[in-house]
Amino acid sequence: MNDSIVFLENIEKKFSGVYALKGVTFSVKQGEVRCLVGENGCGKSTLIKIISGFHKPDNGKLYLNGYEYIDLMPIEAIKNGIQVIYQDFSLFPNLTVAENISYSYMVSKQNRFFNINESKEIAKNGLQKINVDIDLSAVLGNLSVADKQLVAIARSLVSENTKLLILDEPTTALTHNEIERLLEVIKILKSNGVSIIFVSHKLRELTTVSDAITILRNGEVVANGLISEFDENKIAYYMTGREIKGEKYSVENIDNSKTILEIKSMSLKDKYKDISFSVKEGEILGITGLLGSGRSEIGQSLYGMLPYDKGTIIFNGEEIKIRSILDARKYAISYVPEDRLTEGLFLKQSILNNIIVSIYKQLSNIFGIINFNKANKLSLNTTKDLKLNTTDLDMYVQNLSGGNQQKVVIAKWLVSNTKLIILNGPTVGVDVGAKFEIHLKLKEIAKSGIGVIVISDDISELIENCNRILIISKGKLVKEVESKNETVDSLLNLILKDY
Repeated sequence: MNDSIVFLENIEKKFSGVYALKGVTFSVKQGEVRCLVGENGCGKSTLIKIISGFHKPDNGKLYLNGYEYIDLMPIEAIKNGIQVIYQDFSLFPNLTVAENISYSYMVSKQNRFFNINESKEIAKNGLQKINVDIDLSAVLGNLSVADKQLVAIARSLVSENTKLLILDEPTTALTHNEIERLLEVIKILKSNGVSIIFVSHKLRELTTVSDAITILRNGEVVANGLISEFDENKIAYYMTGREIKGEKYSVENIDNSKTILEIKSMSLKDKYKDISFSVKEGEILGITGLLGSGRSEIGQSLYGMLPYDKGTIIFNGEEIKIRSILDARKYAISYVPEDRLTEGLFLKQSILNNIIVSIYKQLSNIFGIINFNKANKLSLNTTKDLKLNTTDLDMYVQNLSGGNQQKVVIAKWLVSNTKLIILNGPTVGVDVGAKFEIHLKLKEIAKSGIGVIVISDDISELIENCNRILIISKGKLVKEVESKNETVDSLLNLILKDY
């Protein structure tokens, strides 16, 4: 305990009589990078909030820098050098980079006037600590997600007292290159003696950067040790309590299968050019490329969100035109967006309402009255099939985990008898257990005869679930490969290649 920045002993926390944490013992040493993993709802967020003083444990002991705290407050956690960077970064989008980095420090000095030159000097020093160069005068709202994150990290380092940095799902919205840059920043912080708690669902990253690991399941520590003692399969097993082993998806005689979708020379100015490909019955087609390559825009055009300028679309043997979402829905084409929270769900509506939103007319009589018995039965069967972790269809979607929210988005289209489903980042921000279940469902959907297109930068996801993978670079289809012939490294090299 003496060499630990944080030490928790037999921590317990209940909400409405239900254990969020039970008998948790957890510690982080100086200069250590400890990954904290577990499925959504396992207690990770509660543990972070106890360490940072936002929740008080019901039982157990909490030590910071060797001193016990009975009723830790957030300001005391900060004074002990603890900083948390959540997924929303808690920054001011209308202020400059310098103002964002220096704001908290300047306010703490209680100066009556805000000194711009001093602000820039403070911000410059913060960025130098992580060896990053960002325009101090740039308005934060104009920056990429990756740069915003680095600004948040620099802000946490303005105080010379920072000893522990907690990063909550820091790589969810980052590209491969941005993730690599973040991992380098973590190594710099570690070399300077800063401890880090790294919370993530992406197991490959964890094994790359971490020294130690703590795995939670149902509010309890089920595994703890050096990261060298674990591989991805072992981590997944402890997280879920079951074997999670993905196998490459394959379909026999795919060349003889019916062609569901054929695209010929589809173009959209400044987005992509002369894109041609097909999707056959029973297969899952992958589309990948770097951020800004045009991969997402291709999917959005097929769903009518970004109407293409020219090209031919043949769907189930018939030439069609898709100029709007209504056109796409007319042909039973569905789209699962990358950002499910703002584009795929009504967060303050029930699971039931979210699922049946696309089939209200089919469930209603001539007077517009919905048959809720039929709606409930249909929705319950679909959510059960998708292994949604609740049967309460009246629960608001905002109260579900990321994985279960994604299952609701998919369920919405499955009840509508879709013929082609396009998924953009189908498992972004989803834990390993839910990810495995979603992948199984996609394979089942494809085998049932529904066309499936997966747009993703998750290389393992593409290799394990797709038959063919299209690589998009600078708006052009530059390569088509069969996943059975690729490894993670070989596919990554093709994506990063300068065509």
